[in-house]
Amino acid sequence: MDFQEKVEKFKETAASRDARIAHAQAVGEMVKEVLPRESTVRNIYTVEVLPEGAVAVYTPDIPEVSAWILPKMGERPINLIGLEEITVPTFEITGDVSYKIRDARNGRINVAERSMLRLKDSIVAQEEESGWALIKAACTAANTVTGSLTEGITKANISDAVAKMRSNRGFNPVVLYMNAVRAGDIRKWDNTVLDPVSMREVIQEGGLGSLWRIELREYSELADNEAYLFDTSPGKLGYMPIANELQTFDDPTQIPKFRIGIIAYEEVGFGIIDSRAVVKIALT
Repeated sequence: MDFQEKVEKFKETAASRDARIAHAQAVGEMVKEVLPRESTVRNIYTVEVLPEGAVAVYTPDIPEVSAWILPKMGERPINLIGLEEITVPTFEITGDVSYKIRDARNGRINVAERSMLRLKDSIVAQEEESGWALIKAACTAANTVTGSLTEGITKANISDAVAKMRSNRGFNPVVLYMNAVRAGDIRKWDNTVLDPVSMREVIQEGGLGSLWRIELREYSELADNEAYLFDTSPGKLGYMPIANELQTFDDPTQIPKFRIGIIAYEEVGFGIIDSRAVVKIALT
């Protein structure tokens, strides 16, 4: 559809319940499409869409390793050791947005597009909160290296983290996450830190690239005193089981308020099956 066709389709939602239902479903499909790009945890954990009625049960390679589960969003992570099977609980993540019927009647499709972005941001924020809470809980002294907050992220910090991860057979670093301040430390590196060829790999036109084939990524929600190195190979760190993929619905309770509403729902979980696949760089 061209722009005018989209506007006319959007106008129909002001008077037609069927049009609102179709619009809500279309919003859900668009949000679901961008979630893998927007949610860092969907790139850190191994995502598994469960068959209907299936239970998320996983077998650690070594039962003695430290595993972690999140019982529910906002609850304290639970450490599990010595279990031959780990059951990862799933829980609901929900979101909702609304806008005035008048905006639909007037064909202000940009209002609907902004509401879709708010809905997407809400779902992403809840996934991130849950997934990262588990990661941070799993980073004990056994998988943490230290550095200086004054010096910031250094090549030595990253080298120490790589050595810590590779001290366990079968683990290899894939990606390092840090916030914009710590990424700024790396951007300040000069030819006294890296040779020109390596610098071109690290500093890319659009931001950071890679170091020693480790992707360097920014995540704004991290603190200045932390960075995290991951082996994101399938099944290494843990899983994000999805019992119900994202669904969106028209919210009929909004019509009496002269508004159009969309509600969203998904059921997901987070489980770290082997905490050796993450190393924290703690700056003090």
